[in-house]
Amino acid sequence: LRVVMKRIGLEIDKRKIHTVSMFFVAEFMCLMFYYTFYRVLFESITDYEVFIVLETTHLTFEWIFYPLRASETYCNMVESLSRREGKWSNILVEFLSPYGLNCKDWQNFVALDFGIRLLILVASGINITIMLLTISVSPWIENDLRESGIYLQYTLLYI
Repeated sequence: LRVVMKRIGLEIDKRKIHTVSMFFVAEFMCLMFYYTFYRVLFESITDYEVFIVLETTHLTFEWIFYPLRASETYCNMVESLSRREGKWSNILVEFLSPYGLNCKDWQNFVALDFGIRLLILVASGINITIMLLTISVSPWIENDLRESGIYLQYTLLYI
């Protein structure tokens, strides 16, 4: 869903100037959904092994995906693909580097994309922390928290 929304945003952005980028609006919306959903997963975790596997998988994609896309090697790979003839290589190049930017501009684009990701990561973390603290001090929910208090442990450990 995220890829489709971002591609539609790129198509809309091709003909616009001096206005909000629909690509980044789509990125913002999808990341808000992703981080909210991701944090809700911790409500059902009752085992340290599952927590470690989930967190390791998440961090691997988070912290390797963006530096890899911003590397010179990635830029050189996309550039060599763009020199090839053929329908599939053109589609692949459009998918890997949708704006057809030079390496420096592409790295700036990825950095901006990553900055939005970090902003939403922090904002959703603050949001879920406020929600959990509000729930933990609410007297009408106190009995439910005692019964399922383990999820609160893992969620706070994640945050």
